[in-house]
Order: sequence, then structure tokens, then C-alpha cells
Amino acid sequence: MEQEAGTPASGRAMAALALVAGLVVGWLAGRQSVDVPPPPPPAEWINPLADTEEGERLVLRYADGTVDEYIVTEAGDDSVLVQVTKRRAAGSASSRQLRFSRNFPGVLIVLEGDLAETAIDAGLRNFVVHRMVRETITVGTRSHDAWRIEGRHRQQGMLKIWVDPTMPVHGVIRVEGERGVVFEVAE
Repeated sequence: MEQEAGTPASGRAMAALALVAGLVVGWLAGRQSVDVPPPPPPAEWINPLADTEEGERLVLRYADGTVDEYIVTEAGDDSVLVQVTKRRAAGSASSRQLRFSRNFPGVLIVLEGDLAETAIDAGLRNFVVHRMVRETITVGTRSHDAWRIEGRHRQQGMLKIWVDPTMPVHGVIRVEGERGVVFEVAE
């Protein structure tokens, strides 16, 4: 066996053996069907109320068939005024105005409206956010890249609120309570 200058024959043999071993191990690893989860979406909150404009409309449907229609009637620098019309399955309808803060998480903060001051004040304290998790959720036939906000409401217990920042108004697409879906966006 001929030897090159400065390279012992055993060194070349070891390098060749390491190369073959690496190829075999790589081939075996490639044959294994391992489910590798996709990387998580970026952990970035985009406030849906930050760019809300006058005229935006969102419709939420309750499990009993009641529908809430939200229409932005005024878009100020720090808040938005929303006309909320509730249409019950029985046919009756009522309407009220609510002003939501554009601040995080504004969808949970009603500043004023056709509510008693005590109700507005309690709204700021009644829901304590425990965590927010990025999640893909399907509502109807549409998939949403949303934030799931979980927390405890003083009267309603544990709630999960999904917010899709690409949806109009406040971006709420589903709310679930301890008994299941409370309401979700209508298609």
C-alpha cells in the first residue's frame, strides 16, 4: 500500500470508516418517521383595536342563535365607539353604545357606554387574565391565527377569549365558558 507524504495509512482508513459510519447513521435516521412539530408562531401581540376604523363591522353568534352586531361609529386616537345591536332568536332586538379603549387588551376594557358606571368599573376588575397563548383555531370554515386569552371572570368563572387581530373591530372570534362556546364570529 502506497502512503502519501505526511498522512499515515491508518489515518486515511479511519477517516474513510468515519465517513461510511456517518452515512449509515444518517441513512438510518432518515428512515425513521419522526413527527417534528412546526416551529411556534412568533410571540407577538398585534392589538386589533390599534387600527380600527369607522364603519368596521363584526357579527358574533351565540349558541342559542342570538346575534351581536358590532359597528364602529367613531374611531378616536385612544378609543373607539361601537354600536352593538343584539338580535335575539325570538325576534326582539336591542341596541347600545360602548366605548372600547385602544390599549392592550382593549377588547376587555369598556370605558363608557349605555351601561351603569358600576358595571363599567366592575368590568375593569371582573376579569383577571391568567395567560395568553398563540393558537390556530377554526371557526366555521375559516382558520384563524389568533391569541387565546384565558382568565377568571368574577361571575362567569373561567373564560377563554380568542382574538384574531386581522378581524374587524375588536377581533374577538370566540368566547368559551365553563359550559362550552358562549359565542363565536358568524361567517
